[in-house]
Amino acid sequence: MGERVRVGFIGCGSIARQMQMRWYAALPERVEIVALADPDPAALRAAAQQTGVHATACHQDYDDLLARGDLDAVEVCTPNHLHAGPTIAALQAGLHVLCQKPMAATLAEAQAMIAAAQANDRLLGVLYMNRFAPLPLNLKRIVDLNLLGTPTAIRARTAHAGGLSAAVSPGQWRHRRSAFAGSFSLLATHYADVFRWLFGPARRVAAMGATLVCAMEGDDNFGALIEFANGSLGMLESCYHEQPGGNRVEVVGDRGTAIILADESALQLYARSGSHTGPEAAAYLASLGGDWDTWTTVPVGRLPTLSPYPNYGAHWLDCVRNGRQPVTDGHEGLASLEIIIAGYDSAATGQFIELRYQSVTR
Repeated sequence: MGERVRVGFIGCGSIARQMQMRWYAALPERVEIVALADPDPAALRAAAQQTGVHATACHQDYDDLLARGDLDAVEVCTPNHLHAGPTIAALQAGLHVLCQKPMAATLAEAQAMIAAAQANDRLLGVLYMNRFAPLPLNLKRIVDLNLLGTPTAIRARTAHAGGLSAAVSPGQWRHRRSAFAGSFSLLATHYADVFRWLFGPARRVAAMGATLVCAMEGDDNFGALIEFANGSLGMLESCYHEQPGGNRVEVVGDRGTAIILADESALQLYARSGSHTGPEAAAYLASLGGDWDTWTTVPVGRLPTLSPYPNYGAHWLDCVRNGRQPVTDGHEGLASLEIIIAGYDSAATGQFIELRYQSVTR
């Protein structure tokens, strides 16, 4: 491998162009986007224009991209139900793979992806971008420093108007149940990972969903109750027609509460004073400009920087360069996917769904 990681993109739609390609454009000394693949000529042209990839390195069939022989890794940014095929093919071709979340449409597909990574000694990452976002990182720090005491509950609501968007018309994959698309699989999947990151393995899920407003097959409203192995509880809601939309996460403990106000780009914290914390916790609270026994609101720009990586892409490049497992590898991706699938199974059956793949082992 040279000084720069040589990357190919399989899937050049909006998520690739608006996020990952922009990340890498800011890291020209560390990464080179070498080739693109997408069956949609318009998406392929737009990505080529954005990245500067020559027309001869643009492919409508991802098998042609994988056969090039000049790549170190690929990014799989296809629709949800089309993640497994190119991921497994790329791993078998000897390439590392960073796959968009959710990693697959079924648990069997996810397990096959993990097996392919292991059999070919390649890295498999699942892109959960909140792991390197300042607000969730600081929420994790607050929990780990015991500023909230014993965490007992976590709640998240994630919503936007995507189900009403002309860009996501009924003919598009984001409206089709067969494409593993709905508000819960598209939006709540981010927070299934955050919930496990903060509270550990989940035990069981009960959920209800409905399609109330949007002209789509998948759910536009969904709510799940999650019981964690440690006995704490989670509530995870998603909506695909909320105006103007928003994201909010609350963590409650017996000594305090912390809230992410994503749309206001701020974190709120209330922490009771007492012997449950140490000097490190006190120093962190002081760094926020806060005090005990009162609410503190901190804009994201004033939060401590807790990671050397500005985003998941920078972390992934470091993993590829140094042969290190990403923070959300295939096993983590499987565990978070299981929560989403369990929600849909519970909504369909009216039963609690017990979880089996939450204790991540490698």
